[in-house]
Amino acid sequence: MHTPLRQPRPRSKGGSSRVRGAARRYNDRHHDHDHDHTSITSVLPFGPLPALILGTFLLCYALVLACLLPMLSVSRDESPLHVRGTVRRKFSGLDGAHLPQKADLLKASSVVRQEFKTVKQELKDIGGKVRQKLHPAYGQLVDEAVGEFSTERERRRKKRQTDRMDAERLLQRGNAGTLKIIGDELPEDGFGHRQKKKRQPLEDAMSHVEVEPPAHADGGGGGKYSPGHKLKKRAKKLRSGIEAVLEQEGMAGLDEIADLEMDRVKEMRNEQHKERQQLQQDAADEKTINTEGDTSISQRNGFAVLGMHRSGTSMLSGLLVSGMGYNVGKPLIGAAFDNEKGFFELRTAVLQSDEFMRKQHVWWASGVVNYDAEKALKMKEANELDFAEGEAALKFLNNPLSTPWLWKDPRLCITIKTWLPLLKTEPAIIFTYRHPLEVAMSLEKREDDFDLEHGLRIWIAYNVRAVQNMKGTCQVLSSNEAILANPLKEVQRIADELTTKCHVPAPPNKLTQEVVDSFIDPKLQHNKQKREAELAKHEILVTRGDKCEIRDYDSNYEAGSTHRERETKMYLKAMNLFCDLNSGEAFKEDYEWPSLR
Repeated sequence: MHTPLRQPRPRSKGGSSRVRGAARRYNDRHHDHDHDHTSITSVLPFGPLPALILGTFLLCYALVLACLLPMLSVSRDESPLHVRGTVRRKFSGLDGAHLPQKADLLKASSVVRQEFKTVKQELKDIGGKVRQKLHPAYGQLVDEAVGEFSTERERRRKKRQTDRMDAERLLQRGNAGTLKIIGDELPEDGFGHRQKKKRQPLEDAMSHVEVEPPAHADGGGGGKYSPGHKLKKRAKKLRSGIEAVLEQEGMAGLDEIADLEMDRVKEMRNEQHKERQQLQQDAADEKTINTEGDTSISQRNGFAVLGMHRSGTSMLSGLLVSGMGYNVGKPLIGAAFDNEKGFFELRTAVLQSDEFMRKQHVWWASGVVNYDAEKALKMKEANELDFAEGEAALKFLNNPLSTPWLWKDPRLCITIKTWLPLLKTEPAIIFTYRHPLEVAMSLEKREDDFDLEHGLRIWIAYNVRAVQNMKGTCQVLSSNEAILANPLKEVQRIADELTTKCHVPAPPNKLTQEVVDSFIDPKLQHNKQKREAELAKHEILVTRGDKCEIRDYDSNYEAGSTHRERETKMYLKAMNLFCDLNSGEAFKEDYEWPSLR
């Protein structure tokens, strides 16, 4: 008879007889005398009921873990980050907490496959184009490639320029740390010294097809996965195949073909440049034009606008340039608070005129009557003054392609005779003037330490020198009063006379009333009428000729004082010249000019 491995324990006081009886009946029921084996409960340190409870607990625990496992996934970005064919999905939180979801990998792999198809199609297109190299259209293909290269080079140049400007702004702010970072991020390609002499654009393009997958379960990250690696190998293989075909056909390699094509393009550009230079030279050598059968009339490529400061020359020039299309060149003097529409003055010519006067200790508002045009020319020939700005101005004025040009600068009233020998064609002259009291009052308001007497004095000097220096030239006369009275009619008359009388090529456009209304401020006409009405209230001091009445004016000095007497004396001289300009007497050869003493 088999003895059980585990004997029942002795009954203890207070124990449960029902539990012990159940255990005894369980052993008797499952004990088999015909089989010699050991049950699972025989190896456990506790009975079958605790084992059943433990198994149930473990099963429930496994179910709970299975339900909670998806909840352990950390937050992920729903939208992939696309960077030129690169797809990156960012994972954060507990590394290795769970494996990436299948949908993430499928989406990343689909993007990679799409990029693969795109690049593969590009390779086919490139191969097809290369196979057409023996076709006459191959030259067009190379031209397109050169154009694409130039476009990309310009884009990179602008990008580098923008980056450097940003770096300079940061430097001005004193943020040296940020400047260093941006400096390190500046591109090395383009025209940088670190650029490789030869590149393989196709193989470089393959490097953009990169995917950074989610972190691995072990938290290692895994680095970058580059599905374009095989494509780069295929690109190299394709390039080798093309080279082999070219070698079989007895042709040069791709690099040699590109070099030859670039040489051809350079030669073609040089020929075009020579043709343009020849056309410019032919136009410059053509001194005469055929106008109504008279071939002796000299053609003038442009004209100069002469007039005292604050005399309406900017308004007149603006209408001619903006409304009719005369060429004024670049760069220009910028607009200012007292002339918001702009001055229309070529900056290089203005600076050179200042240099001419400075070398003779002359300023625009002082000593202008002492300026010597011949002396300035001699100083220029002797290299005793800087003529760099003048060279830049002459490149515009002597260029036939600038025709018809407009040259405006009040300093030309003083320096025009120095400029005339330096021009290939003699310019026509527009001369305009304004009431001397209005000019003097405007200068007194704008300039510091300017009184009416000084303003009237330089008004006389500028207008006298302008009329004297423009003698012998083709002249078109006007005045600020005539322009403000009827801008459209007067400016159109000036342009017509420049063409018919002085043979300046006609402008491309006709002046319209819309341009006049947008350019001329109605306040100018209103203020002029208001000043004329106020001046009409004063008594008449002198009547010059038949119609020119010289009236008294309001002065800052007391009547009878020395300053008032000097100011009135200069005012009468200026008004006499103003009346003679209106009547035309000042343009006669025997006219007696007023003295400034």
